[in-house]
Amino acid sequence: PKHGYGKHFNPCIDCHAKMFEVAKRLMVEEGADFLISGEVLGQRPMSQNGESLQKVLQMSDCEGLLLRPMSAKLLEPTIPEINGWVDREKLEEIVGRTRDRQMQLIEEFGIVDFEKPGGGCLLTDEHFSRKIRDIVAHDDAFIKADIPTLKYGRQLRLPDGAKLIIGRTEEENIKLEEIENPKFMHINTDLFGPHCLISLSASEADKTLAAKLVLAYCKPDFEGEQVLSFGNETIMSLCDLGRNDAQKYFI
Repeated sequence: PKHGYGKHFNPCIDCHAKMFEVAKRLMVEEGADFLISGEVLGQRPMSQNGESLQKVLQMSDCEGLLLRPMSAKLLEPTIPEINGWVDREKLEEIVGRTRDRQMQLIEEFGIVDFEKPGGGCLLTDEHFSRKIRDIVAHDDAFIKADIPTLKYGRQLRLPDGAKLIIGRTEEENIKLEEIENPKFMHINTDLFGPHCLISLSASEADKTLAAKLVLAYCKPDFEGEQVLSFGNETIMSLCDLGRNDAQKYFI
């Protein structure tokens, strides 16, 4: 991204500019006259300072069209304010990280269903960002279908480069079962255990290792070789590794 990343993998300025670029296009298509954003001046030290807010306007070609009502009195008047479509005197002058005024407005307007304050972007999460960096380093292209593969399960990178995903909870197992991604195949077994995925391009060595690791996370009430389905391929494997052996492969 032109303006770099935040603390982790979050390109906030470029991302905001892209969002408003798309929003402006939709504004024109829908016959609307201006845009509204809930941004607050100074709420984020890097992406919502005065300079960054202005950069976003310039990059998205939204100068004059984007009304930020929470901090409007501290910013240059926009077209809807200048034209009298919106009364500038009724807008706010909130600045900084505190959300006291926002909570006061929520109470005044009687709003009971609202998003709780705090982060929400996965790209600001340290662990999720590490998984993003890993996929960028190992894959030729990042596709939309990759997103759910990053959100669920234990993520492992095996010696020959294959990625193994092992579900952690019943809810995650259901989500992983629903994934359709041309880069992955599903691993199935009749045992009580996690749902797993592995790179479609996995080497035989990585598949052999993956089978042992999958069995290590199954309920240990079986003996001898077990049958695992890797897509259309059947692999027989013993459970001769433990969960501690998986630690070295975690992303």
